[in-house]
Amino acid sequence: MQEFRIQNLASFMEKLFSTDCFSSFLVESAQFRTAVTWDLDGSLNQKFFSAEEWSDKQLHPCAHAAWTDVRPLCRDLIAGKKAPASFRIVLLLKGEYLSGTLGDSAEAVSSLGLTIRYDGSGAQLITGVSYRTFLPGREPDKIWDKTMSRFFAAKGIAFDTALTSRNPV
Repeated sequence: MQEFRIQNLASFMEKLFSTDCFSSFLVESAQFRTAVTWDLDGSLNQKFFSAEEWSDKQLHPCAHAAWTDVRPLCRDLIAGKKAPASFRIVLLLKGEYLSGTLGDSAEAVSSLGLTIRYDGSGAQLITGVSYRTFLPGREPDKIWDKTMSRFFAAKGIAFDTALTSRNPV
C-alpha cells in the first residue's frame, strides 16, 4: 500500500476529470461533498439492462461502470465557482490488465485499487490490492505500487510518496 501526495492539484484535477488519463479503471464507488453529499455506487444495475444486454460480455465485461462513462457526471457534480469540500473515489484496474500488470501473481488477486481522496486542500492517492488467496510475500502489493508510480510519472502527475502502514492480517 502506497500513498501518493499530489503536488500540482490543478493539473491532476484536469487529468482526472477532463481527460482519458484514467480510462483503464472502473469505478467501485465515489462520494462528493459539495452543498449536498453525492454517493455513487459504481456497481452496474442488472435490472436496468435487458437479459440480452446483460449477457453480452462485450457490453458488460465486469460488474462496475467504466471511469470514462462516469467521469462526465462526476465532473458536473463538482463544477462551479467553489471547490468541493471533499471527495473520495475508489477506482479498480480493469480486469483485462491484471495479468499484464501482475504476471503469475494475478491468479491470487481479485482487484487492484486506487483510492483518490481530496480534502479541500490537497489530494492523496492510495494503492490497494484485494486478494483471493493468501500470499505470504505480498508481491502484488509491491508490483502495484511500482506500477502506479511509473503510471503517474508517465502521465505527468507530480507526486511525493509516503509508505502507509499495512493492516495486520
